[in-house]
Amino acid sequence: MKNTFTARLKRRLRRGLLALGLYGSLVRRVAGSVTAQEPESGQAEYTLLALKPERFRGDLEVLIQDFGFRVIRLKKGWQQKLLE
Repeated sequence: MKNTFTARLKRRLRRGLLALGLYGSLVRRVAGSVTAQEPESGQAEYTLLALKPERFRGDLEVLIQDFGFRVIRLKKGWQQKLLE
């Protein structure tokens, strides 16, 4: 019961922030936790969001350099906050 109340409260707070135009401050805070790597050519045809980049052990770097992917990494703490 508490989880549904908490989820509803969070949804209402997000809607309220959006309605008040305060969502930009949240976006700025999250943007500081995002890192993106692009190929040296600067042209990325595909973008990959790596939720657990530490588990790839070099595979992401190969995708960036050899296949021209852009890889976006989001710190784990923010992943949890955004998905709750």
